[in-house]
Amino acid sequence: MDISIFKNMSDNDFFSNKLTHIYFNNEVNDDSVDKLIEDINNANKEIKTESGAIKQPKPILIHISSNGGNVTDGMRLFSIFTMSKTPIATIVDNYSCSAATFLSVISPYRLITNYGYCIIHGYSVSGITQRKKQTQLHNMIEIYDTYFNKIIEMYKERTKFKHDELIELLQHDLLLDAKFCLKKGIVDRIIKIEKHKKTAEIKKNIYEVINSPNNNIKITCNNTISHIDKILFEDNLSPVIIHPRQDNCIDTSINTDDTYERKNSLTIFQTLNLIPRILNIKQPTYAIIDGPISIDDLLPMLYCDQIFMFDYVPIICNILYFHNKSSLLIDDNIKNTQLIFNIISQILKEKTKMTDEMIENIKSKFRMINSKEALKLGLCNTIIPRNNY
Repeated sequence: MDISIFKNMSDNDFFSNKLTHIYFNNEVNDDSVDKLIEDINNANKEIKTESGAIKQPKPILIHISSNGGNVTDGMRLFSIFTMSKTPIATIVDNYSCSAATFLSVISPYRLITNYGYCIIHGYSVSGITQRKKQTQLHNMIEIYDTYFNKIIEMYKERTKFKHDELIELLQHDLLLDAKFCLKKGIVDRIIKIEKHKKTAEIKKNIYEVINSPNNNIKITCNNTISHIDKILFEDNLSPVIIHPRQDNCIDTSINTDDTYERKNSLTIFQTLNLIPRILNIKQPTYAIIDGPISIDDLLPMLYCDQIFMFDYVPIICNILYFHNKSSLLIDDNIKNTQLIFNIISQILKEKTKMTDEMIENIKSKFRMINSKEALKLGLCNTIIPRNNY
């Protein structure tokens, strides 16, 4: 497969209509792999314009945001790229974990955003609800070991890991950030979007903003990034107003009756992939904060050109209640939680006037920041009095 077309693209090109965008955002199972194959087949079809002209299909970019899934179903991903005559690249848009790395690692051209991460670990067996004899369990483990040896061979062929180093990593559940992934050959390139110079004046008055032609985008728990991209990747886009996600999301993909667990399973990685998209918009971008918001949901909004915040709105610094539970090992969880806090800290240092002490205290002290303080700290640009709106 000729991947030179991707090598010659700028970082911004990967967030544009120059490509056909496919999204792999689900658990790795037979259904999701079937859907991916169907999407690739459709993307390979020639395009007939209204005038009757036949256009060749555009190169394909698969956006990956998956926590992984079934090992045996995931092994079907090994052959995905041989089915396409059109060049394909993949991008770790948020996270590529466990069996999802079969897709991101074996890809012909592998990208990751500077906020993406991977988890490469050993397999686990779940769902054993029936009594099994010792020989049955032994045979089952032997089968999975055989499968996983093939997977280990793939990792060694497609990355820079030495054998002992890889085997050690597989014992853990560590978040691997973009720089580590590039260093170890898990990806070929980190995509970092530089902010566009705006083609129109940035308005400072909210009334002028909302009364002008614009695209309203509300970040919710249910609207997918693919839906947002259909708007943001359009040419000649009008200015964009973004309403951030509120801190009430429940992860419906988790099979549990524990609402607290389903709420807390959603991390900042669910919205960090908005940052490169906001940076890539040539028209002015505005954030309107009209309800209580957590500091992590605010992070992508800091990259908008203008942030309007109502005077009654608090920013909730509640990171101290976040506990990453991606591993059975306590030490892994501590390292993973620290990595997530480092991302929060990096963004706040870059985009706000918060002191190092204020940022450090986020993980140890509960704090509510009112609108006046938010303005002083650079967490918003304009306060909107609710009585005058």
